[in-house]
Amino acid sequence: MADACDSCGRDDDPVEVVHRVYVTPEAWDSPGREEVVETTERWCFVCRTHYPHRLPEEVGDAGDAGDAGDSGEAADAAEA
Repeated sequence: MADACDSCGRDDDPVEVVHRVYVTPEAWDSPGREEVVETTERWCFVCRTHYPHRLPEEVGDAGDAGDAGDSGEAADAAEA
């Protein structure tokens, strides 16, 4: 049995270590921004494809780099 996803709680899918990213879209009165959370979480494939995140090596973390996986399309979409 796999560890449970910290985002949705799913425990039937392998999880990977990620940093959560909060994205604020640009508005007429404020610029867009991204806030990368410093702590890591363990997310399943579904959450990694639906929500913006960064892998530890993208943020510069040395720890847990062996647990990191594919960042998915959500991370690419957050950069656009």
